Amino acid sequence: MTDASACSIIGRSLARVQQMLQEIVASRIDVLHAAARRAVDAGGKLLRPRIVLLAHRALGGSDETSAIAFATTVELLHAASLVHDDINDESSTRRGLPTAHAELGARLALITGDFVFVRMLHALSASHTDILPGAIRLLADACAALVEGEAQGVLRAGDFGMTENEYFEIIGQKTAALFAASAELGAIAARAGAEASERMRRYGYELGLAYQIRDDILDIVASAGSLGKPVRCDLAQGKLSLAPLFALRSSTRSSEYLRPGADPAHVVQFLHSCGALDYAATCAADHASNAIRALEALPPSTARDGLSALASYAASIESVTSPQSY
Repeated sequence: MTDASACSIIGRSLARVQQMLQEIVASRIDVLHAAARRAVDAGGKLLRPRIVLLAHRALGGSDETSAIAFATTVELLHAASLVHDDINDESSTRRGLPTAHAELGARLALITGDFVFVRMLHALSASHTDILPGAIRLLADACAALVEGEAQGVLRAGDFGMTENEYFEIIGQKTAALFAASAELGAIAARAGAEASERMRRYGYELGLAYQIRDDILDIVASAGSLGKPVRCDLAQGKLSLAPLFALRSSTRSSEYLRPGADPAHVVQFLHSCGALDYAATCAADHASNAIRALEALPPSTARDGLSALASYAASIESVTSPQSY
C-alpha cells in the first residue's frame, strides 16, 4: 500500500501496535479473549494506525510513545465497529474467517464488540498525560460521528429519495471522521500547531471519503473470495451508495434494476452500462487528490510520501469498474 521505504520507517512501530493490540484484549474469559483477538486481527492492514504513525513522522515527531498509543486506540475502535457491523449485516465471514456473529451468535458478538471498544481506554492511558485531554475530545467526537453515521445509514436504507449530498454526509460520519481523527492524532502526538493539525484533519477526511467510495464500489463488483467477506450486502439491504444514486438520477430504468430481489449480475451490468461505476471511481479519485493536496505544505519526507501513497491506493480502482473484472 505504501512504498518499501515508507513501510520501513514505521515497521517497528506497527509491530508494537500489533503487540499492544494482542495484550490489551486479554481476558480471563477464554471465549471472550479468543473472539476479541480475532476481532483485532480482522482489521487487515492497520490502515488507521499507519495514518497516525505516518502523520506523526511527517510533522517531525520523534517520541512515538503517544503515537503508538493513539494508533492502537484507533484500531481498537475500528475493530469494535466491525464486530457491530457484522451483527447488523448478519455477515458470516470477514477476511475469509468466521465473524464473531457467525461463531458466537449476536449476544456474545455484541459483548465482544463492547469489550474491544472499552479496552481502547487502556490504550489511551499509555500516551503522555499533557496531550491526553485533546486526544480524548477528538476521539469522543469521532465515536459520536461514527454512531450517528451508522444510524443514518440504517434509517435511510431503501430510500430512493436520498441525495448524493446526504450520502456524503453519512460516509463522512461513519468512515471519514475516524480517518480524520487518526491523522489529527498523529499531529497531536507530534505536538504540531493548529494549522498543521487542521491540514492533517483535512487529509484524513478526504482520504476516508475516497476509501469508503472505493469499498462501496468493491461491494458491488468484487467477489467474496477476493474481499474475504460477503459482497453486495448494501444492495441486498437497500443501502444506496454513490453508484446506485448516480443511476437513480441519470437513468429511467434504474428502479427496474435496483428493486429488491433483482439479479445482482444484472445490477452490476446496468451500473456499468449507465456510467455509474465510472462516476463513483472518478469521485474516489477526486477525493484522493484532495487528500494529497492537503499534504503539499509539508516538507518533503518519506513519511509524507507514505501518506500520499495511501491516497493513491484509494484512487486505484479503474480496473475493478471494467466489465472484465466481474
